[in-house]
Amino acid sequence: MRNTVVLLIALLMVSVPFAGCLGDEFLDESDDALCDIMEMVTDEDGDGFTLGFEEEINLEQCDFSGMDFSGWSIGNVNFVASNMVGANFNDSYISQANFEEALLTDATFENASIHNLLLKNAGLSGVDLSNTTMTGPYAIALSSCPNMLPVEWDCLNDNLVGPTARLIDANLSNLDLSGMNLTGVSFHRANLQNADLDNATLDFVDGSNVVHCPSSLPVEWDCLNNNLVGPKAMLYDANLSGLDLSNRNLSEILFWASDLTSTNFSDSNLSFGQIISTIVQDSNFSNSNLTRFHSRWLFGCPNQMPAEWICMDVVNHDSEEEWESIFVNEEFQKEKFTSLSQSSNWLLGPGVSLNYYIAGGINIYGQEFEMDFSNLNLSNAWIENSNFEGANFSGTNINGTVWISTICPNGMNSDDFEDGCLNQKEKRCQQNTTLASIEDVVSKRVCGIVIEKALAVDAMRFIYDDGTYLDTGRDTINTSHNNIYWELPENHAISRVDFSTHHRTIDNEYGLVESITSIMITTFEINGTNTSEIFFGTGIYSEWANYETPHEDESGPIIENGSFFTTNNNEWIYFIKFASDDWSNNDIVDAYHYDFSTAQ
Repeated sequence: MRNTVVLLIALLMVSVPFAGCLGDEFLDESDDALCDIMEMVTDEDGDGFTLGFEEEINLEQCDFSGMDFSGWSIGNVNFVASNMVGANFNDSYISQANFEEALLTDATFENASIHNLLLKNAGLSGVDLSNTTMTGPYAIALSSCPNMLPVEWDCLNDNLVGPTARLIDANLSNLDLSGMNLTGVSFHRANLQNADLDNATLDFVDGSNVVHCPSSLPVEWDCLNNNLVGPKAMLYDANLSGLDLSNRNLSEILFWASDLTSTNFSDSNLSFGQIISTIVQDSNFSNSNLTRFHSRWLFGCPNQMPAEWICMDVVNHDSEEEWESIFVNEEFQKEKFTSLSQSSNWLLGPGVSLNYYIAGGINIYGQEFEMDFSNLNLSNAWIENSNFEGANFSGTNINGTVWISTICPNGMNSDDFEDGCLNQKEKRCQQNTTLASIEDVVSKRVCGIVIEKALAVDAMRFIYDDGTYLDTGRDTINTSHNNIYWELPENHAISRVDFSTHHRTIDNEYGLVESITSIMITTFEINGTNTSEIFFGTGIYSEWANYETPHEDESGPIIENGSFFTTNNNEWIYFIKFASDDWSNNDIVDAYHYDFSTAQ
């Protein structure tokens, strides 16, 4: 009798349908809670449930058979090995979800939008995807194919094959892929042995490191060292070192984290192509078409370039110890390349495309660098989202160049001018570094003067280390700006500053009158600590006249050494900041300069 009771209990347990997790014979309450999907969804805008997206949600091995997901937005959710038989995904949006080994038999996806789903080993029998928007699925080695697929898609060798499919590591051997639209497909490490790709569209295909080469390819394509090479090819971790790629159409090709050491590109069309984080040491680009060609983070430099092209050598290939062991290994570790940022070489010339270019900074070795763009030919270039502030463009041809959202050498934004940076090449001063004290103003790389209150400053004389000097001042007494910049000639270091300020009063028997009560001339020794001040009385009710400098009133000159216009056509050297907006307290208190290691 006892055995009979045990048997009845066991039969009852087997017959009870579980709506929780799968895989374990006995489920406790905590396991059931992991599959309680309704506790994880949100509906903030009232447009339908949202599941996941920001943080991954793990719903592995759960039973969602027959569940209604229609209209849901689902992203970054792990449904690995879950039971989703007959689930309704109509009108849903699903992105970055993992359905590997999931059972999706008879699930519906009418008008659904699915992107970058992982479907390896999933079961899709009875599924109709014909009215589904589908991009980037990783659906290889399926346990069963869907009944219907969108136009241009097919299930071949249990792999979903069509535009944007991710066929990484897929077995595509002996397949007829001729004439198919394979735009954006990744064949990375795929087995293409005896596959026919004749007349297939291979735009933006990643054909790097395939296991076996196909038997046929479209015109202008080749399989070289197990890499599919042709126009618009996307090649990652590809080793094409020492190969002859001359006289080829390689327009819009992309090389990323690849080895092009001693590769010959002479006379080839590389227009609109890109080479990023790639070794180009001793490669040959002679007579190649580099129109709108973009390169950055290159290691080494080509030994031959088209006319008027240069390799901007920031990291010296030959001088870096253990260069090869750091940047090149059998697996071409991408992080070793991409972590270098703007600290390696760029190819520059007429028609070049520059994006996210920074004209100075610190490389991975802690070395400051500043690029010299002088005397280059960058005509008809396409430059966007870059920063050239402070860069030297003297003598550089930028006629016909397109500028988009780029900071010009003088600090202005190219979008503010019809001709972009064409007439904005002169460097502009910028307050990058504050000197500890005014006595430290000795660098020839410091760039301008700041006067906080111009109306309190009448004249300044900057005496340089070679004995020459510059006198400068306000144009009229009523001119008032919070920040007045006075220019100083380049390659001079100041040894002394002579300047004058005045005091004002508004208290008199006639009411509120702005009058000059005194003039103060201060001589300041930059390389020392001594200052001297001389005061001149001006008469309590003597009004200033709106004359151009030197300023005079009816009783004669206010200041004997005068006050002169700002000089022009010189590069700014120093920033000097006055103390406050208090009329009686406007001594020099600070200065600013560029923080370059080359400062003297």
